[in-house]
Amino acid sequence: MKHVFIINPIAGKKNASEELKAELAKLKDRLKLDIEVYLTRFPRHAEQLVKEIVKTGEAVRLYACGGDGTLNEVLSGAYGCAHAEVGHIPCGSGNDMIRNFGTAEEFRNLEAMVLGDSKTIDLIEANGRVVASICAAGLDGKVAYQALKVRKLPFCSGGIAYDIAALKCLFGKLWYRMKITIDGKKIEDDFILTAFGNGRFYGGGYKCLPGAQLDDGLLSVVMVRKLPFYKLLDALKKYKAGTHFDQNGCIVPEYQNVMTACTASEITLHCDRKFYYTVDGEIGHEHDLLVRILPSAVRFILPKTVCGA
Repeated sequence: MKHVFIINPIAGKKNASEELKAELAKLKDRLKLDIEVYLTRFPRHAEQLVKEIVKTGEAVRLYACGGDGTLNEVLSGAYGCAHAEVGHIPCGSGNDMIRNFGTAEEFRNLEAMVLGDSKTIDLIEANGRVVASICAAGLDGKVAYQALKVRKLPFCSGGIAYDIAALKCLFGKLWYRMKITIDGKKIEDDFILTAFGNGRFYGGGYKCLPGAQLDDGLLSVVMVRKLPFYKLLDALKKYKAGTHFDQNGCIVPEYQNVMTACTASEITLHCDRKFYYTVDGEIGHEHDLLVRILPSAVRFILPKTVCGA
């Protein structure tokens, strides 16, 4: 089995490439593994590299060393290749995908990763693009767009950047008149937040879909309608903590009139004005969005310490 590590040197707050390369060289000698290392040089480069690597048909493990965006690129390149498994060495600012299984420290343990097992998980497709965990549109997408700018500031990474961006966005128009179709059922209303995913986290730890499963063949959905500003801050606080759902997986009573939750296979959104949406931390700006589940789409590598999670 070949192990290929694809490192994004600009992920996160510091360049971890030299440290990773040194550790991988020691691991290669100690465990006698077939290890290759590549550094990305431009956007979507990881996807290009992976598509070339998997052409051989050889069994391979591909490790995305970067943030959720780097993982997205590696998954996009590997999707559809039964002989490829994908793992994540989190070096970014959000690292939301691995929160579904364990801690960043566990996934940064390179020996535990190469010795770990893999499990089959679902992926998502959003406007033709492969997504690992969550697609969010509306205020969620606008906040993600602003968070990219905030993360460039000192001491503003991960959830901190997302919180600052959320506060900034609260001073603009918060809702969109959306036409949404969920597995054929049509809804039209003013929505502030919409999130569709098979993972539970986004935005550096916002637990918007606490009941989502990565292997049930369904999208989890939560949509937040227009509500008074004085209620919005409390709603966002609960949305971040995942307490907008109760222990039975239902919206808490105080928000049942403004929040909708369900599961689905396919969702479409349309809005007369362009809205921002986010997929694994990457941003889009469109009038329309099509999101659908890709069941049993990839083998995802788990470190030895959390195998079976």
